[in-house]
Amino acid sequence: PFDGERYALKLANCHRHRAAHLLIDCLLTIHQQEEPIMTTTHTMAVRPTTRRGILRTTFLFLNAMTTVPMFTILILKVLYWCSLYHAIQTDNMYLLTTFLAYSLYIFLDKSPTKGGWNLSPEWQRWFHNYPGFRYLAEYFQGRIIKEKDLDPTQQYIFVYHPHGIIGIGFCCLLATNGADFDKHFPGIERKSVTLNAVFLAPIFREWILANGFISANKATLVKTLQEQSIVLVAGGAAEALHTQRDAFKLHLQNRKGFVKLAMETGKALIPCLGFGENEIFDTLATSKADGGWRGVTHWLQQSFMRVTSISPPIITNPIPRPVQLSVVVGAPLEMDATKSVDENHKVYTNGLRELYDKHATKLGYGHVKLEIL
Repeated sequence: PFDGERYALKLANCHRHRAAHLLIDCLLTIHQQEEPIMTTTHTMAVRPTTRRGILRTTFLFLNAMTTVPMFTILILKVLYWCSLYHAIQTDNMYLLTTFLAYSLYIFLDKSPTKGGWNLSPEWQRWFHNYPGFRYLAEYFQGRIIKEKDLDPTQQYIFVYHPHGIIGIGFCCLLATNGADFDKHFPGIERKSVTLNAVFLAPIFREWILANGFISANKATLVKTLQEQSIVLVAGGAAEALHTQRDAFKLHLQNRKGFVKLAMETGKALIPCLGFGENEIFDTLATSKADGGWRGVTHWLQQSFMRVTSISPPIITNPIPRPVQLSVVVGAPLEMDATKSVDENHKVYTNGLRELYDKHATKLGYGHVKLEIL
């Protein structure tokens, strides 16, 4: 077999070949062997890096550009408004009536606050196993690392960190079966939680409802937890503004609603850490202390977030970087209803820090400090 490394090193030793050192990386990449699977007692679904041909790489890229939620929303919105424009231009009353009826349906439909769609187990399984999610997980080399098996007769509150720009680990690895969640935690049925505003996105709302998403409404969550687990992102819009590479900043210090929910329902909290989430997109970092246009940008971002509950981070690389995304699912943390919310919140944050310290170094993030803001 061709030994790319030996051949490249021979070239590197030849002074007349100035480009030899550049060839080393190319040859080693082309003939790269699979990375060894990480061997820990609780590691699951660790997918080794494999060689990909140009067609496979292109296919995975195109799938990512249509399956990543923010791109899906954009594509569907463009199609929706172009269709509406066509209906207006052609004076098609049938289409105009359909658009009007659908718009009213979007604002009047209470499904997201009523526990979402109650699909049959077969249909729910089909949507969770949609091939696009598996290809998206492959694009990010997505894997789930679990700390402990879960009791399928119990309900849990999975709390994902960090938010990132769109929460790829949350959407692809926890909310769906892109990384075989159903095999790692058999019998755990769950609903995924998102903002009410997301359900105003035409057509996309039906897609996420079919995938088991519900509104972040307390009454809805309490009712859902009687029968199913839920998956949520605690940091929210504010945390999305802290999406930067080599940073792990969690907007969690004053986020205690999920702790109160656990105390009231008696359900355990399960911390989930997405290593690689903040490396997928780069954003322009701004702060209150910045002057000039950065300070103005920060003020506009905060003002927009206060009005809409949605943050507008400025993405500097719109193409998602195919970094390895590892979601560590921790052991359940029981909340003591006899203690205060602050005490239970501290129990959770301490458990979160321990989980981070345990896995950060071996996943390549030992140099990144966990900050709870």
